[in-house]
Amino acid sequence: MITSTSGRFLFVLVLAFAIVCQAHWLLAQTASPPELSATMINVNSRATQGDAHLIQTAEGNTILIDTGAVGYAEREFIPALKKKGIRKIDAVFITHPHYDHNGGMVPLLRSGIKIGAIYMDEIAPAWFQREWWGGKAEDIQAIVDTAQQKKVPIIAHSQWQEFKL
Repeated sequence: MITSTSGRFLFVLVLAFAIVCQAHWLLAQTASPPELSATMINVNSRATQGDAHLIQTAEGNTILIDTGAVGYAEREFIPALKKKGIRKIDAVFITHPHYDHNGGMVPLLRSGIKIGAIYMDEIAPAWFQREWWGGKAEDIQAIVDTAQQKKVPIIAHSQWQEFKL
């Protein structure tokens, strides 16, 4: 039995410390991980307004929205993905056929990073005539050809209403 005042104070202090440590440990065990993280990959002074947005879920799924500008992929985009430890991307969404949104797709397919599927629409030739400054039909065809070589399916946006991992 603790009889001195200083002994009781020390006992209460140790007990309080133990309770705080236990509470901290319990909170750490029950805290839920974030549902997802999003990273804008290619924003720098050398990019030409390219877009590439990586989404990672707590379950380990990865989604990439666009792949950035032509020439940027080999220099910075793919090394940034590899630096983050990305070895597989479940889905790549190409929002539209401008070179600064799809320019990194062919290098990404050739990078050794596994791609589950590419989601993009087939583009009518009239689109390239109307927006000649934004992309070329040959660029889209190169994506299609490389995806076929790598056995990566291309799924048209119009074929799905909802996307679930």
